[in-house]
This record gives sequence, C-alpha cells and structure tokens, in this order.
Amino acid sequence: MLHRLENSSLLCSFCQLSPLEIKSALDEPFLRLLAPHQNIIVTPPREGDEEHLFTLFSDTTVAACFDVIPIPFLRDHGRAMLDKEKGEADALLDELHTLEKESPGRALKFVGGCPLKYVREVQENGTDAFIGYIRVGRARYNDVFTKEERNARYDENRERPVGDSSIRWDIGVALAPSHQGRGIMTAVVGQLLHSWIIPRMNAQHIVAYTFIENVKSVRVFEKNGFVKVAVIDEGIVVRGEQKSLSMLEWRG
Repeated sequence: MLHRLENSSLLCSFCQLSPLEIKSALDEPFLRLLAPHQNIIVTPPREGDEEHLFTLFSDTTVAACFDVIPIPFLRDHGRAMLDKEKGEADALLDELHTLEKESPGRALKFVGGCPLKYVREVQENGTDAFIGYIRVGRARYNDVFTKEERNARYDENRERPVGDSSIRWDIGVALAPSHQGRGIMTAVVGQLLHSWIIPRMNAQHIVAYTFIENVKSVRVFEKNGFVKVAVIDEGIVVRGEQKSLSMLEWRG
C-alpha cells in the first residue's frame, strides 16, 4: 500500500511533538532523515501496515534475525503486531496532543517511548513505501541468565518513572533486503537516537542484541556509538536452536 505525501508540512519547533514535522494531508508526525537520505522518513504505524509487516517478515532472511518473530510469519502475526505497536504509538501521541492543547508553550515533556516505528521511502510522485522497522522499548535483559533474576530486573526497570535516566532501553531494527547496503538503517538509528530517544525519552542507557552471525546489524550500531560489551554464548534458544548473541551498549 502506498500513501501520498503532500508537499505541505508543519515543523513542530515549539510544540510537544518537537522536533517532528506533520504532514497536513495525513495529520501524521514524522521524522525526515538528513541528506543523502532525505527521501527516507520514520513514522508511526498506520492502518494497513499489517500487509507490509507480512511482506517484510515473511522473508526468512529478515525474520531469522529476531528471536521473537515466528517463522513462518503469517498475516495474523502482522495484524497482532500492528495492533500492539499502533496502540502504543497512538497513546503516546494522544498524550502529547492533549498536553499541547491544554498547556501550549509548556516545556517539552519526557515521554515513555518512541511513536516512530516504521521506515518509509518517499517516491518521486509523492507516495511513500514501507521499507523497514525499528523498535525501542524497556530492556528485556537477555544477558541475565536465570529466569528469576531476569524477571526481577525487568520488573524493576519497568517500574521506573518516565524520564528516569536509569531506565535501560533496548533497540531492534529490520530493513527490507532491497534497501540494505545503502547506509539507510545506520542513518535511521542515528537520527532517531539524537532527535527523539535521547532528548524526548531522556534515554542514557541503551542496549542492542544481535545474533553473533549478524555482522551487518553490529556495524549499524557500532557506527552510532554502541560498543560491543559481551558475547553471550548459547544465550538464548530460538526455534529450538541454541543461539549466541552479541551485546552492544550505548551510554550517555
């Protein structure tokens, strides 16, 4: 599904959606990458994106990079994934819209997540095409081996208030094979990190896990200042197979 983007957009320089732009035709906030990737935008989920998720993750070369993505990836999986992620994004945006309406001009509020989740390429005719996915959430602690301790750390982290600099976050990314090798996802992570995740979430500790063989993802994070801090041998069972993980970390 393609969506047309009109030329007119509003830069939210002094509102709770700063530093995002809003496309007037869709009333949708988005983040545009800098040159040479200015035709790439990151947006909230949209109705209809379940088909795009199905296309992306039904490619087993993409799905196999994730421990939580089922193989085969079915349309029902895409629908459930979209419902969850759109619900999260809509709640965050509704909170900011309400705050802006009730208290215009107020200092920017820290928020508890990132509503920008899907990567799109704007075409010459003004439409845009879904090409990738980025997820930022409170950490799952895959580097903690005992279930009891992992659950305790997860619960403790989840209970920290929005804006607490001690919250540990984790991040995961996926890009359509047709667009890999161009530096797109490196640019997406970098710009989202410095435009939203750090200034709007007050994130100061972010981790990324990749399967040991996924060298491309490791490079995406390393180019954005993440440091490999551990190799977790046989750290996780994925689809019946023991997998080793690279753990990367960014600290503010």
